[in-house]
Amino acid sequence: MAASGLEGPRRAAKLILARVEQALSAWLDDVLSYCGEVSACLAERREQTSLIARLDGDVVQLVERTVDAERVIAPDLAAMDPVAEPPRGRTPLDLELPASMCLVGAIVLPAAAGYRLREAVDFQLDRLSPITPESIVFDVSIVSRDAARQLVRAAYALVRRDDLDALLARLDACGFEPRMVTARAVIDGTPVVFRFGGAARPRAGRWVVPARPIWAAAAIGGAIASMLAAWLLLDLRLEARQAETEQARIASATAIEVSQRRDALRKIATALADIADRPPIGAVLAIVAARLPDNTYVERIEIKGGQLRLVGLSGAAAPILAELADSGLLSDVVLATPVAIVPDAGRERFDIHARIALSPKGDAPR
Repeated sequence: MAASGLEGPRRAAKLILARVEQALSAWLDDVLSYCGEVSACLAERREQTSLIARLDGDVVQLVERTVDAERVIAPDLAAMDPVAEPPRGRTPLDLELPASMCLVGAIVLPAAAGYRLREAVDFQLDRLSPITPESIVFDVSIVSRDAARQLVRAAYALVRRDDLDALLARLDACGFEPRMVTARAVIDGTPVVFRFGGAARPRAGRWVVPARPIWAAAAIGGAIASMLAAWLLLDLRLEARQAETEQARIASATAIEVSQRRDALRKIATALADIADRPPIGAVLAIVAARLPDNTYVERIEIKGGQLRLVGLSGAAAPILAELADSGLLSDVVLATPVAIVPDAGRERFDIHARIALSPKGDAPR
């Protein structure tokens, strides 16, 4: 019943998986096509130049960089005339900070913190920095992982917000708009590039997170979709296994219950057959009374489960055993306790046990 109850959800799940597979296939085709276009664009941009503002001591240099070389076009940005009213289309460039302007270090964190690395470091800024966290712009990157100990080693770089704002203001005054603020350092022999949260501070006063490449977002979306499809498939398999386990448990419990009932019925049938094969109680009492001597007085008689017990007084108890054994109705006639003489009555007290035969013989009634 459990398997039939899951048949409908299984068909629906298979249909959903088929549609998800079609959607993912179309999405991957679009991504591959877009990646081809991005590769072509990157190939074209290799021939183009990029503008970089580099801090050398207290001097901001303007550098023109290509793929193969770079050229300083303005040794000191301060010597350039400020723009009274920045034009509508500002000149974009990248700002590179020297390592001396950053507080660089490394920190060991649990591996689980790697999924929320910035939050984990932000929580410890009070310990890592001598100034307040509100006055800091920072970035963090994983340098190495220790899978055996479930740890990650992360490199961090801290920059005073006031110093960075001063540099951005100088660039803004000259008509430049930084797209990205970076710094380079070597941590444990590994080169690390830090990107500080955003580019130039616009007039609204908030930091802008630079747009990530669309293909990276597409890759993340594809990974999430694949994980969801795998999770759905795993969930269906778990449900099917649980249904099979429950069905096996029910079948086992049913088999045990049937076996117990069969054993109980067998015991009842055996007891009924035993009762049917034994003579009636009245016939047993009549034969016992006929076999007892005249000087015998019965105090107690019990018949239970095919067993007979006689308790009483007699002038001679020993002959009673033989008389009852010869009746053909009783077998295994024995004295449960030794015969005791009662002086006042002048008789012997006996306690006789016997088994009632299933097939009486002799003078037993048939």
